[in-house]
Amino acid sequence: MLLVLDKPLSISGAWEAAKEWREVNHHHAPLPFWWFALALDSLFAMKAIRVTDGLLERNSVA
Repeated sequence: MLLVLDKPLSISGAWEAAKEWREVNHHHAPLPFWWFALALDSLFAMKAIRVTDGLLERNSVA
């Protein structure tokens, strides 16, 4: 997920970017939405991502 968050994205934009990344990189197994939601939840809990003005973005490490 962090690979597709190279710029701030909406939830739906991140979902589409993740599916596109998988297609381009030949990962053809289905990507269930629950996995996507769990990945975002985990990254948010680890403070690796944040939501700013309704957009997901990577959290910078200081």
